[in-house]
Amino acid sequence: MACLKKGQTAKAEELFTRVVQLDPKDESNSLDMAEIYAGQGQTSRVEDLINRAVLIDPKNKSVLLRSGLALLKAGEPVKAEGYFDKAFQVDSKDEDLYVDAGLGYLEKGNSQKAAELFAMGLNMKPKKEKLYLKIGQAYAKKY
Repeated sequence: MACLKKGQTAKAEELFTRVVQLDPKDESNSLDMAEIYAGQGQTSRVEDLINRAVLIDPKNKSVLLRSGLALLKAGEPVKAEGYFDKAFQVDSKDEDLYVDAGLGYLEKGNSQKAAELFAMGLNMKPKKEKLYLKIGQAYAKKY
């Protein structure tokens, strides 16, 4: 992921392609690769990799959340929402799922949907300082 964070997408793609080939049953590798393709707007590749990851672990809330985030990044908000809903069904009491999905919407400029999800997440947690900080940092970065 270091290459990806530095903007070296070609290098990251090359490395993750090898990693996915070496261990095709590791859903995390497929989702990392999906994130690369999402940034390039390659929706069909994103969907293929997400389908592979979800097939490996269909009840994993993190896999479902990351799948939604990759689709959101690829410009597929309707499909993303389906994965977010599945993640919420797996664990409806995990406030971080709502906040992380909200951060994805905020990054894509949908502040109304982000605010709705933030409110849902914040209403679940009595000690909200960590979540407020996370949301505040995201708003500061975006605006």
